[in-house]
Amino acid sequence: MDFAVQDHPLLFTELTVRNSGPQPLDIRLSFAATFDLRDAWFTSLAEQRNQAQAVTLENDRLVARAQVAPEKWAVVVGSASTPGQVRLGKDSGEFQFTARLEAGGEYTWRFAVVIETEAGAAA
Repeated sequence: MDFAVQDHPLLFTELTVRNSGPQPLDIRLSFAATFDLRDAWFTSLAEQRNQAQAVTLENDRLVARAQVAPEKWAVVVGSASTPGQVRLGKDSGEFQFTARLEAGGEYTWRFAVVIETEAGAAA
């Protein structure tokens, strides 16, 4: 997987869809992420508490950066497949994919979530 980072905590998942029917099948898949980078009530690591994040699209990845110390606190969600569409919300993002599965065919989507804390949040 060339989209996965090295030396960072990573959650990796995949979804495989198989068409066991006799006819071709058109698939639409959405992979959504909702971000919440607010500080816990007992956190006092920064001078200011973080109460929100900014969600952007960078290099076909969803990136949520804390409003307080965005260079240190971030979450990045990526896919091995390029999404056909991307939707961004205030605290969320969604990848949308389409695929045509021939009879007996299958397709696999792979996703990764990387969390960066304090060392820097370059996407």
